[in-house]
Amino acid sequence: YAITAQIVAYLIDAGFPPLQAATAWGFSGVVLLFGMLGISTLDGIIGRRPSVLFSYGVSIIGIILLWLIQYYPNYWLLTGFVICFGSMIGSRGPLITATALNIFRGERVGTIYGTISIGSGLGSGLGSLAGGLIHDWTQGYNWLIVFALAASAFATPAIIGGRRLKVVATTIYDEFLGNLNWPLGAALALVLVLIVLCVSMGMNRYIERRYKQVFV
Repeated sequence: YAITAQIVAYLIDAGFPPLQAATAWGFSGVVLLFGMLGISTLDGIIGRRPSVLFSYGVSIIGIILLWLIQYYPNYWLLTGFVICFGSMIGSRGPLITATALNIFRGERVGTIYGTISIGSGLGSGLGSLAGGLIHDWTQGYNWLIVFALAASAFATPAIIGGRRLKVVATTIYDEFLGNLNWPLGAALALVLVLIVLCVSMGMNRYIERRYKQVFV
């Protein structure tokens, strides 16, 4: 949700006419219906966790396509973004709610469901606020997209695997707030940042060289 409030403005800044930008993002509500039906069907075929993982993966692909639009504005990337990101933006809600109700059963299930709804609402509002502040502070969208991807990378393992699944992001969190081992947490965070920077810079150079003529 950090990026959803900025999408129409982002597309306009990328060179799309305002009406086309608003119409394209409006179609996300149409494809969302198919996304929810598809993920719910997939849940019954391959299971809940793989379905949620697939949904997050498609959303991340959509955000990457959105990032490419600012460098290569064309309707192919725009269509891919609307389909990937728009169809998945709300498709996880029913699965996450069903998962929570399966875990927390009993007399307080209503309270737990209400707490989840309040947390989701607060996250949506604070995420949009954070996105606006990041955009105003950096005068661009790149760091906003990085923030959205980083939030997804941190939330996905926690939702799918809980505390049993250990990845670098959750390990850093545990070292800082769980074990209070700040030196190790800082070292892991620095290594993660360096790896991400190297991969991002390498991919950026590759895309600029490989697809410069394709997206003109």
